[in-house]
This record gives sequence, C-alpha cells and structure tokens, in this order.
Amino acid sequence: RPPSTTESRSQVTLNEVLPTEGASTGFIELHNSGASGLTLSQHRVIDSLGHSFTIPAGTVVPARGWRIFSATSLGFSPVLAGATCVLVKVDAGSGDLEFVDALNPRGGPAGSSGLSFGRFPDGGDDLYLMTAPTQGTANTVTLSPDIVLNEIQYHPPFAAPGGGCTRNCSDAHQWIELHNKGAGAVNVAGWSISKGVDFLIPASPGVSIPAGGFLVIASSRATFLADHAGFDPARVLGDWTKDLAHDSDTINVNDALGNRVDHVKYGDGKPLNDEEPEDDVDDRTF
Repeated sequence: RPPSTTESRSQVTLNEVLPTEGASTGFIELHNSGASGLTLSQHRVIDSLGHSFTIPAGTVVPARGWRIFSATSLGFSPVLAGATCVLVKVDAGSGDLEFVDALNPRGGPAGSSGLSFGRFPDGGDDLYLMTAPTQGTANTVTLSPDIVLNEIQYHPPFAAPGGGCTRNCSDAHQWIELHNKGAGAVNVAGWSISKGVDFLIPASPGVSIPAGGFLVIASSRATFLADHAGFDPARVLGDWTKDLAHDSDTINVNDALGNRVDHVKYGDGKPLNDEEPEDDVDDRTF
C-alpha cells in the first residue's frame, strides 16, 4: 500500500533505544504497527537533555516495520538513564509541537553494558531492558518463567496496639511467598518486589530458590519467624517498605534487570473479584 500521510499513537512508536557505549554506536528506533507504510513529515525526536533531531522529509516507516536513526544521524548519543525521548510533530500552521509518543528509558544494574531499552512486543505498552539489541527487527526479551508469586498474606488477623505500634499493627504480619516451579535452582539475587510494597533481594550474598522450593518475603522478618516457629530462617527475607492494602493491591516480581517476570492483582472478593480481568487471566483470588 502507498504510505499514509497521518499517524496515531497506536501506529508509530518510539520502540527501542540503544546508548552509545565504547565502540557501540547507539540508535533510536521507530516502529510502525499499522498495515500501511507511514510517511513522517515535520517530525522531530527530542529528549529532556535538550537534544533535537528533525526527521528528514519523506522518511517512510514501512508497514509493521522499523526505521533506525543512529547516533551519527541524530547528532547526539542516546542514553538509558536521565533522559526521556519524545516523538513530536510540528504543526505546519502554528509551529506548535504535537505529542506523538514518548519513551522513558532506564539503565541497568551498576556495571552493566550492551543493554537496550524498548517495548515488547513491538509497539506495545510493556517496557523492558534487553540484553540483545534488535536493530531493525522484532524486540526480544529473556525472562525467567519459573519464579511466581505463590501466596500472599495481605490481611492478617487484628493485632492490638503495643510494642511501639499504635495503628495497623497486623501489617507487620504480612508476607509474600515466591515459588520456583522449574526443574532447576534460580538465582534471585538482585531481584525485587515492587508496586504494593518495595523490597530488593540483596545481591550479596547470593540468594537462590531451589527447584520446587519457596522463599518468603516478609513485612517483618522477625515477626514472621516468631509467628512460624521452626521455619527455616534461610528461606525468609525482610523487611519491606510500605504495606499491602487490606482489600486490593498489585504486586510485581522483577528480575535483576528490573524486568517484570510475574505480577498479581489480588482482591478480597467484594462483590466479585476479577470476573472480567483486563489481562484475560482469572487470578483466582475470590
């Protein structure tokens, strides 16, 4: 089909960013998720550091394809930390900038290199760090499928104030259980829990969950071990920050790159929970 002369947020996106590191030349990639080619006119890529690149007139992003702009073409070096990238269109009449799409990259762990950041699947809303940049081809993400959120104690029985606690004293008894459903041990050092509560699994010493095994992340490690006499202390970590809501909340499990590998939206069934889930998955939390 001939290229279209219009675009929409759902059709053209900032899809992948690779920083310039060492001998590697960075790039910014656009993706067209539409069924017809798209001609970009009066478009710019700008970032929050003050850089600006005017996309050459007549540039076409092919149907369901990609268009790459290298750091040499851009005139600046893309980065993964500290700069938001924005695709804008200049209104021919007013000269005003019209928002088209944005990407807010994030860097990897200290010392990491060779990573790109982008959307997976291409043009989608979910964002990941990628260990293998995919210039001009479909983005790929490697995630561990074996570590899952297995059980959540989000609303423990009432605990009377005392011991320095004046309100919501049952929250110290909250905990989250991770399970390794795979056939081999998984190293979860540097992984994290986020959204409802925040907790970073220490990178040192290393922490792994054996095949078929479990790891508890507790609001208060000392409280959990006091509540569960005889439980292996090596299988319990804590303490997290914030508290889980007593009715409904979201919990994310993220790997050492910060990529989400599992999440649960739980609820207490008032009146019907997750009957028509947005993600088409019945979380079975009624």
